[in-house]
Amino acid sequence: MKAESTDLVDRRAKCAHRRVEAWSEPQKTVQLAKGLAVTVRNLGLAQSAAILARRGAPGRRLAEDLAAWLLDQAPMKPLGEGRSDAVGLIERVIEATPQAARAAEEEAIRFLEVLKLFGELRQWR
Repeated sequence: MKAESTDLVDRRAKCAHRRVEAWSEPQKTVQLAKGLAVTVRNLGLAQSAAILARRGAPGRRLAEDLAAWLLDQAPMKPLGEGRSDAVGLIERVIEATPQAARAAEEEAIRFLEVLKLFGELRQWR
């Protein structure tokens, strides 16, 4: 596994920090984010986004955060560009090649870990 560039790590962190600062319900959102990386690994990104979309405002917010990063703000976009919401993310994953979907899942997991970290820190302010 090759090491990630500092630029990518920094961009991911900056995006995650901005997204977490906009959360209206940080405690609920962090709680949802805690097991989400495992869900993405087990069910895939499309099903995980669908589950989030049904979990009320915090879930929809997490799906939007993932979509914004993966489809708009990340420097490499294996899924291409699309709507930055759960439906847009699901559509892009379903249309993607298996390799692109897998790359997006791996990046989603990395991004979720950073979101969770900043969300947990925000709770303690």
